[in-house]
Amino acid sequence: MHDHAYWVSRLTLRTATGTPTGSGSKSAKGTIDAYSFAFGLADPVVSAQTSAPGTLTGGHVGTLAYTQYQRTWAAPATITPENKLRLTLTNLRSVQVDVARAALDSNAELILDTSSDGDTTLDLFSVFPGDTAVYEDGVRLCTSDGALVGPVGARVPVKSGTHEYRLRSP
Repeated sequence: MHDHAYWVSRLTLRTATGTPTGSGSKSAKGTIDAYSFAFGLADPVVSAQTSAPGTLTGGHVGTLAYTQYQRTWAAPATITPENKLRLTLTNLRSVQVDVARAALDSNAELILDTSSDGDTTLDLFSVFPGDTAVYEDGVRLCTSDGALVGPVGARVPVKSGTHEYRLRSP
């Protein structure tokens, strides 16, 4: 199980049951696409896949034919940095983001654009100002909604669908 990469960690599945298939079952899986606008770089453009035939010689079994597949990535374009994180979540119950490693600033308004196929708990690891509040689509969330801001981070109850969350002073 891989539950971390770069500045995202502690991924847990919402549903751990695999999907039945004709030949048995497929393992359960959750995915995250996390993009921080704070780095000031756009996603690089990816080339179309190309293929080329090749042969491997020099072994003890004769010549072996193969097909090589390749893609290339252009250098990412620069964009205006924003204190913003875009998250696309699939089958995840919980996720933790290290705010500083994502180059985000917890002392300024933080914008979270989310798209999720179900409810997910998002834990933001950072020190936020004491009066920071969590807003979902412009409405302030309360602790009874699951929103918490404390000395070691913030908890954002991400709802199913597409939403904008903001962490800021009231």
